[in-house]
Amino acid sequence: MFESAYSKIKRAEQHITELEALYRKFFQSCGYEVLSDFDKRAGGYGLRIETTGKLPLESAVIMGDVAHNLRSALDHVAVEIELKAPKPRKIKDIKFPSRKGRQEYITEVDGGVIKATFPKTADIIRDDVNCCAASNNLLWIIGQLNKLDKHRYLLTDYAVTKISGIDAYDERYKSRISDITGVVENGCVLGMMIFQGPITVTNKGTASFSVQFDEVGLLEGDPVIPTLIRMAREVTIAVDLIENAFEVELKSLGMFA
Repeated sequence: MFESAYSKIKRAEQHITELEALYRKFFQSCGYEVLSDFDKRAGGYGLRIETTGKLPLESAVIMGDVAHNLRSALDHVAVEIELKAPKPRKIKDIKFPSRKGRQEYITEVDGGVIKATFPKTADIIRDDVNCCAASNNLLWIIGQLNKLDKHRYLLTDYAVTKISGIDAYDERYKSRISDITGVVENGCVLGMMIFQGPITVTNKGTASFSVQFDEVGLLEGDPVIPTLIRMAREVTIAVDLIENAFEVELKSLGMFA
């Protein structure tokens, strides 16, 4: 049951793996600079990280594919259930219920074709799946990302999160500093000493990167890959719940084949 829905989820997971590989390749050659700036508050020179590259547009395309496949998985579930009802709508008109407000969502589910024929399955969709904006529901957010992707690329940003192995030369004291390591916050390397004189960076070290969503009001600042993995997991859980309820209800109605 729901074979096409599970296939859509699997395809989304493949896209996530593809996106991870694309990020790795990009960051292996991604340009960044380690700059020495005077910090007025600290009264000395510190280090600042500045990225110089842009994420490839292909990454945004792949993200859109993930959102599309996950949202499609839910729609496929709705189609498969409704087509077993006595008077289903046309396939193009069937979609998985989704509303911003909880009460609107309840109204949609309780007034739908599925509720009229398969009330227990509809109750699972209404109460357990709960595809609305309440509690920042990822299933609802998937639908919003899918809608946005139809009109523009999904927005992301990236930054250096950690830097290790920086070598530098203290021009004032004519001394070398090796293996500077620190966490990067707001572009500045933290956890390092402040120098009295300018610093010349001789080895910019190795950087660790992170990519975040930049969609205001949806996922602003949330890490892309972990969030997409969670989305795929949430859709899988939702489909599993509905499948179990629907199978039991079909058997009770003598409709299970």
